[in-house]
Amino acid sequence: MIVRIPSLLILSSLLFAVMVVTAFAAMSSVERQGTSPIVNGSLRYGLLGKNNGTSVSDRVIRKHTLGGVAPTQSPGTVIGATWYDCQHLGSMGRMIGWSRHGSPDTMIVHFSWMSMPGPVFFARQYRYDSWNAVTGSFGVETGLQSEDDYAGFVGLDVTEDGRAVIGGHNREWSDGFTDCHFYWDSGPGLSDFTAQAQVPREVAEYGGYPNQEVIWPKFRYQEGPGDTVLHVFALEAGVSAGDPQALYYFRKVGMDATGTWDNPPYVVDTMYTPGYDIAANNDGKVALVWTANLPCPGDPCDTCS
Repeated sequence: MIVRIPSLLILSSLLFAVMVVTAFAAMSSVERQGTSPIVNGSLRYGLLGKNNGTSVSDRVIRKHTLGGVAPTQSPGTVIGATWYDCQHLGSMGRMIGWSRHGSPDTMIVHFSWMSMPGPVFFARQYRYDSWNAVTGSFGVETGLQSEDDYAGFVGLDVTEDGRAVIGGHNREWSDGFTDCHFYWDSGPGLSDFTAQAQVPREVAEYGGYPNQEVIWPKFRYQEGPGDTVLHVFALEAGVSAGDPQALYYFRKVGMDATGTWDNPPYVVDTMYTPGYDIAANNDGKVALVWTANLPCPGDPCDTCS
C-alpha cells in the first residue's frame, strides 16, 4: 500500500483534471465566463492547466515541492508548534492578520496560536510571531505569559498602526478564575506585549453568579470615528459540556489597555455549543453572529429576532 496510495492519488487527480477540462471545453463562451472561481482556479493551477512544456510527473513533483528543492510531505514554513491541536471550539475566529506601515511601505504578517509544549494539559500559553515581507524574515517568537496559566483559545486583530492585539483566556491574575485576557504589542512586529487588559471579575459575574467564568472569546479592536472599542463575544463555562450556557457581549471603550468596561454587559442568548464569531469595521459597526437554538415544538421562537 505504501507504493500504491501515491499512485492512486495522482491518478485520481489527473482524472479529475481531465474531467474539468473536458467539461469546460464543452461550455459556450458565456458559460465559461460564469464558471465558478473554484473551477477557474483548478484549470489554471491544476495538474493539466498552465505549466506547459513539462511532463505530468514533473508537474506532480513541483506541486509538492518547497522552493523547487525537494519533495516535502507538507510544503511551507513552520510558524510554531503545539501538542494541543484543538485551537478553538465551535468556530475558528481569526488567528492571522497583516498590516502595512512605514516608508517604504512594509507589509507584516502576524501569527497567533495556543501553544502547549508537551503533554501536560495545563501548561499552555498564547504565542505570537510575525513575518516581514520586505526583509523576508521572521520576528521574535514570544510567549505572552508563563506556561502554567491555563492560557489558550487565541485570536488576533491588528491596530490601524500595524500592532498586533492578541486575546484568549487564562488565569494570569492569580485569582483562581479563568477570564478573557487581551494584550497589545508596543509596535509593529516587536513582540512586546506589556499592555494588557482583562474582563473584570464584576463584569464577568454579571447576573448574580459569583465565581462565574466567561471564556473562549472572539474579539475585534475597533478604531472608529468616535470611540476606540474592544468588542468581546464570549461564552459562560458551564459545569458540563451539555449544559445551556449564556453568551455574553463585553465592550471596553478606550485606547489599547486603557478605558472602561461596560457594566452590565449584554447577555445575547443561551446556547449549547460555542459556535459564534464577531466582526467590526472602522465606521463604527459591529456584527455578532452565533448558532441560535431552535425552539421546542409549540414554543415561541426566542431567538428569531
